[in-house]
Amino acid sequence: MIHIRQQVWLLVVALVLIAGCADTTATPVRPVQAPTPTPSPEAVVEVLPVGPLAQGEGASPVAIAIPYVGVEVAVKPIGWQVVPRGKGRTTEWEVLPDAAGHHRGSANVGEAGNVVISGHNTPGGGVFEGLATLGYEEGPLPEDMYAYLEDARGAVYVYRLEERVLLPVLGATPEEVRSYVTYTQPTEDARLTLITCWPLGDTSYRLVVWGPLVGRMP
Repeated sequence: MIHIRQQVWLLVVALVLIAGCADTTATPVRPVQAPTPTPSPEAVVEVLPVGPLAQGEGASPVAIAIPYVGVEVAVKPIGWQVVPRGKGRTTEWEVLPDAAGHHRGSANVGEAGNVVISGHNTPGGGVFEGLATLGYEEGPLPEDMYAYLEDARGAVYVYRLEERVLLPVLGATPEEVRSYVTYTQPTEDARLTLITCWPLGDTSYRLVVWGPLVGRMP
């Protein structure tokens, strides 16, 4: 039974990357170079180095802040639902208009494993609009890009966002879609993975950003 549930979960997390933000029937947009956003000033804060909590010991996220790109929003749990599409049905993640979504089945804050959170990139109000302003360059992110993730107990854990990748949605092959699961599946290390559409206001690609747990606020 556990094995079956894991297979179902892996299928669903792949589908979020092709159906999670908005309508994907738009004309594909050719990636273009975009300027890296000017980092927001961060106050010097003390971070206590901590090891990850065991799975099941952490609490659900309730808020996330990423000062470098001006993100500061609530986080709420999301699941998936079966919806009609064409002559059949498909599975889609819920998308919240006013909060980022913590994916059902992913790790809780501070735990060993992969905390997966997604959000809209809509200009003028999308919760992850700031993330979608990152340029087209893939690979390492600026060294001072941190995410502060608050849990339901009031503790704030700090993740250093280190890597990013752009995944094509429109025109993606089945093999490409299956490969996307690697970014959202459970991990042995403690990490945070963020997902939004790209470029800003468009759904042609999924931007995936991730990085390790580095500590906790005192």
